[in-house]
Amino acid sequence: MSQKAYLTLSHGPQRLGTLRLLIAGNVVPRTARNFLTLLTTDNDSEGGYRNSTLHRIIRGFMAQGGDFTSGDGTGGRSIYGATFDDENFVLSHDERGVLSMANSGPDTNGSQFFITFRPVPHLDGRHVVFGRVDLTDGESREVLDALERVGTGREDRPRMAVTIVDCGVTDEEEDGSAVQGAASKRAATAGVGTSLAMDDNDEIDLDDDDDDDDDEDDDGGVSQQRQEQAPVPVPAAGAVEKDSDEIDIDEEDDHVQEKEEEEASPPKNSKAALQARLRKLKMKMNQSRQLNRREVQSEGERLGSSEGAAQHRRQQAKKDRDSRNKEWEAMSSRAADSAAAAAAAAAGVV
Repeated sequence: MSQKAYLTLSHGPQRLGTLRLLIAGNVVPRTARNFLTLLTTDNDSEGGYRNSTLHRIIRGFMAQGGDFTSGDGTGGRSIYGATFDDENFVLSHDERGVLSMANSGPDTNGSQFFITFRPVPHLDGRHVVFGRVDLTDGESREVLDALERVGTGREDRPRMAVTIVDCGVTDEEEDGSAVQGAASKRAATAGVGTSLAMDDNDEIDLDDDDDDDDDEDDDGGVSQQRQEQAPVPVPAAGAVEKDSDEIDIDEEDDHVQEKEEEEASPPKNSKAALQARLRKLKMKMNQSRQLNRREVQSEGERLGSSEGAAQHRRQQAKKDRDSRNKEWEAMSSRAADSAAAAAAAAAGVV
């Protein structure tokens, strides 16, 4: 049986409403216990989700929170210690509203979690799914929609804080349901809460990272956000950064832009058609380069050193230059051939 829980959110001074959650305690009992305990633990006293924020929101992808120690994706901890192992990957990221654990690699689950805005199957086998938003509930659907529309700035951070103002576990009873929030539920979870208090001095082991990348971060990871260019604030030059739980974003879909091009008025002549094809090819190549660059940077930083990341960036920059030169040579050749053909055809007509 699924266990029921809730998160009540605010956006700045405005109350967004309540997300009702279904927690798969029968499939991932250890992961569910971690989440439910942190829902019912006061942040001010022992560390828990109440009054913490959702620090990262990416429209069309996910919202991430649960870092109640740092608030930026570099902190948090589990009730079992700093981190705990991946329990299983039975459940999938197969729909909107999936609730899953953020991490910084295999077996590094802490307290950070994320909620998907769409299916993200590329995260299956890498992040432990432990529940989902109850999309049969009208308010939950509205709150999830509002959450996705939250305006963000650099590093995908909400311009106004999105705060968990209340949270808890809903116990089903014969005569109805009684909602128990953090304060009223503490006594029922006292035994588990003890393990949380005992491990207060355990911090998540975080790798040093490099912060000198100027590229904007559109696609990152759901790891306990690596402080690369966008996921977390950029420290002063030369400062040592912490790893964070950052969720890997899948390759962006370009079908919307292609559809717009297809719906545009057809080219009037062969030259215009060639130019349209060249523009489309250039767009696709640019997207491919950007995605490849992000993957190279992510892999370099995943290796754990700023030197490795810098070396990967230099290699990628050289590959990009060579690739651009080849692409433009090819496009110029095609354009010249087309122009010559058009001139020959015109001369024949004359």
